[in-house]
Amino acid sequence: MRNLDITTLRSFVAVADTGGVTRAASFLHLTQSAVSMQLKRLEEMLGEELLDRSGRSIGLTAAGEQLLGFARKMLSLNDEIISRLTDQAFEGEVTLGVPHDVVHPVIPMVLQRFNAQFPRVKVNLCTSHTRGLRTDFDLGRFDLIVTTESVAGAGGETIHQMPLRWIGALNGQTWRQRPLRIGFCRNCIFRGLATAALDDAGIRWEMAVDSEFGSHGGGHHQRGSGGGRAAGRHPARASASDRPRRRPAIAAGAAHQPLWGRAGACPIR
Repeated sequence: MRNLDITTLRSFVAVADTGGVTRAASFLHLTQSAVSMQLKRLEEMLGEELLDRSGRSIGLTAAGEQLLGFARKMLSLNDEIISRLTDQAFEGEVTLGVPHDVVHPVIPMVLQRFNAQFPRVKVNLCTSHTRGLRTDFDLGRFDLIVTTESVAGAGGETIHQMPLRWIGALNGQTWRQRPLRIGFCRNCIFRGLATAALDDAGIRWEMAVDSEFGSHGGGHHQRGSGGGRAAGRHPARASASDRPRRRPAIAAGAAHQPLWGRAGACPIR
């Protein structure tokens, strides 16, 4: 009698959920080659091709779709057994604050894994902008917050770092104009860094869009007229087609994502 390996099934489900081996490997904290080998062993064991690799993204074959439902059930039962029989000591309630623009797609997957490992801990998720999260954290309203800032201050730990980018409409000409017309929301933590970078470069500017709330919690930009913004809250969202072919070489710094925790308030240690 052959037995299915839970670790292999977990890799298979991760690939099905993320749509790629690379993303699944990052999610599982494994190397891409390790995940690929596990998938190969699973296909060899079952004698079926489970993944359709003909397109740009990986899909499931008919056999893979059939296996996916059973794999989810097995993983759920495995995780429940481990959670109950190992008698997890952690229990309680945690209030987590996260900026609007970093919730999707990372946080749901993180919470899913957290719930599997700590089923007795209730997580209350609240979203806001970084300034609001920091204020509420200082007032004791959050146990943990994830923020997007230029530097991680005292008590914070940087968990990710991305460069700031200037973004404008494709083939837009606004970046050539002086004063340069830019747009931000008032709560954007990088607004001061961006305007200071323009001042240091001797580029005159004026605020074309000054909103209370920007798209995804960040600064606005005028796509039709080619207006620009400094995208620091989640610059990874800016694809090549979103950027002008030529833009001023102005360094605006880097975006750090610190994790802040309140000692004694969070049951997870």
